[in-house]
Amino acid sequence: MVRTAASLSRWFPCLLAAASIAITLWFVVAAGSSTAALQAGLALLLGVVLLAVGYFRYATTDLPGTEAGRVAAWTAGGFGVFLVMNLWFRGLEFAVGAVAPQFAVLTSLTAGTLGGTVAGIGTARRQRDHASRTAALDDYRVIFEEVEDAIIVHDAATFAIRDANPKAVDLLGYRVEELREVDVMDITASHPERDSTQVEQKMMAALEGDGDRFEWPIERKDGAYRWLQVSLKRATLHDDDVVLAVLRDITDQKERRQDLEQYETLAETVRDGLYATDADGEFTYVNDAMCDLTGYDCAALVGMHFSTLLERDAVDRVVEARAEIRRNPATTTAIEFDLVRGDASTVPTETRFTALTDDEGTTDEGFEGTVGVIRDISDRREYEVQLQTLHEVTRDLMAESDPEAIAQRSCAAFDDLLDHPVSGVFLEEGEELVAVATGRGAEELFDTVPVLPAGESLAWEVYETGEPQVHGRVSEAENVYDPDSPIDSEAIFPLGTNGVVIVGSPEPGAFSAQDVELMQVLAANTRTALDRARAEQSLRAREEELAERNERLDRFAELVAHDLRNPLTSAMGWLDLARESGDPAEFERVETAHERIREIITDLLELARSGGQVDRTDHVDLRRLATDVWTGIDTNGASLQVEESATVAADASRLRQVFDNLLRNAVVHGDSDVTVHLGTLPDDEGFFVADDGPGIPPDERDRIFEPGYTTHEEGTGFGMVVVDQLVSAHGWDISVSEADEGGAAFEIHGVEFLAE
Repeated sequence: MVRTAASLSRWFPCLLAAASIAITLWFVVAAGSSTAALQAGLALLLGVVLLAVGYFRYATTDLPGTEAGRVAAWTAGGFGVFLVMNLWFRGLEFAVGAVAPQFAVLTSLTAGTLGGTVAGIGTARRQRDHASRTAALDDYRVIFEEVEDAIIVHDAATFAIRDANPKAVDLLGYRVEELREVDVMDITASHPERDSTQVEQKMMAALEGDGDRFEWPIERKDGAYRWLQVSLKRATLHDDDVVLAVLRDITDQKERRQDLEQYETLAETVRDGLYATDADGEFTYVNDAMCDLTGYDCAALVGMHFSTLLERDAVDRVVEARAEIRRNPATTTAIEFDLVRGDASTVPTETRFTALTDDEGTTDEGFEGTVGVIRDISDRREYEVQLQTLHEVTRDLMAESDPEAIAQRSCAAFDDLLDHPVSGVFLEEGEELVAVATGRGAEELFDTVPVLPAGESLAWEVYETGEPQVHGRVSEAENVYDPDSPIDSEAIFPLGTNGVVIVGSPEPGAFSAQDVELMQVLAANTRTALDRARAEQSLRAREEELAERNERLDRFAELVAHDLRNPLTSAMGWLDLARESGDPAEFERVETAHERIREIITDLLELARSGGQVDRTDHVDLRRLATDVWTGIDTNGASLQVEESATVAADASRLRQVFDNLLRNAVVHGDSDVTVHLGTLPDDEGFFVADDGPGIPPDERDRIFEPGYTTHEEGTGFGMVVVDQLVSAHGWDISVSEADEGGAAFEIHGVEFLAE
């Protein structure tokens, strides 16, 4: 319509003038006389002059559009009236072929006036429209280039970039000419949710009048990544439809928003309560953990004064702390107090808070409130109580000297410190772990506490390796002693060479990290107490042994003095008699006394050498060693029978001395036909040396190993003492009983038998 109206305004005056000239020429041709033709020619000339006058009159006049239209309408109306009147009055003349000159003049005048007027008006309006469009275009460029926002003009048909203002050029880093050579996707940053389909959809929506605002990532020419807020709107430019894209850089805003979202997510996911208060002490922010801790709804908590959650003494401390950080905003304060929950219950808590200040606030004037974190410290309080209890238990353990009493106190401590039903202290006894103390729950779960043999349980693994084991599901572990045990969670801690401590629960995964830490500490303290008790026991045993040895040494010294004094006195007396009488028999008696003294000294040397532990052992065949010893003894008709032999781990030299003393003792105290028997004890417990001689009376058997005890007139009383010490040096035991044949039987137990 706009283009049609413009064409009509441009061509209508020309068509009207051409029609006027054609009518006038027709008048000239149709005139019947030269006078009429001359009149028509003058009218034509006058019409052309009026056409020119009208044209220049209105073409150079800044006539408003409404006025110009009114003039054109009146002129056209007048032309129509004159034309109708002339046709009516001169109709008869047309019929007869004659044309009045007046009609030609009137027609030319009317056509010239109307044509000039309309042509002038059309030209004036075209000039004014052109000026208006030029001014509007100038205004558009000024606004387009000076506006604060970045603007890109897109072609409505192809969506190609037609223009961009300086702000857009600065924002994107491309020159306008370069932007016209690329499309939107060329400057779009890689993003999984942005593609060309979205670009087309948003452009089409804008053309349909649905302006859209959205965020879009772009990559500048220099490679920088930016986020833009894009607003699309349809517009008309130079009579053409376009899409305007208004761009606003929101990169910083988006980063701040993302940071804020991260902080909010962090605040809502942390387990501790987070809060902020204003300068008056009212909460302005709380996270979900804070609401859960206090028992209040978050909406109710915001705006509440902090004192509502505190007891009186805590209020005073918090007020004082807030005043201090108000004076020194850089400080952070920590306070412990019992928080009063919404249901009036209390929970022990610790809060740490610092000042919130404005950008320039470093003094009291800049104080805007506080921000802090608060946490439930019930577990920590409980842990502190447990540590105090552990300290007291440790003191009690160290005061005990009996291993069994230490084990019982340890189990009681496990019951007091931990909420687990089963505990037990197992001490090593002969390749087995035996429970010497158990907690209260063990009796309820077990009819009898099992003995754990070597190599057949997790407990023995811990004992051997010294490494603790904690199982959330012990039934799934390997080498479980009893897979059908009601215990599902089990923790085993070594007690050094003493044994292990076991804590169990029927519940799976029952042990927390804090439980394990407490158990480790208590187990270590129990081990230390057991080691100390064992050391003290060993020390006491050593002291008793030394005391006994000293006592024996005193008795031994008295015995030695007595035994040596008698033959020495006899020798001195016989020597005096021999000097007086010169009788050789007296000298023989002196020699006999000296021989007796030499025997006593020899036995004493053997006794001294028999002390000390055996450090190294050999494979010793009992039959071979005993037979070899027997050949070196004056048996006086006695015989040796080896009933059963074996190879044992022993010090061959010291075991030889044992056999020498036992075999000599049997020969000396028996008759000439005495038979000595050597064999092994049942179940490989050891070996024996027995004879069929007179034996030893039961009431004297306990004295057989006392120094100086002998029933033979030539005996020194040290032979059996030497045997006892040599046997003990091997870690064996020796006992005396009556042999099957009625004589004496010496049984040696605790011997290690070896494969032959």
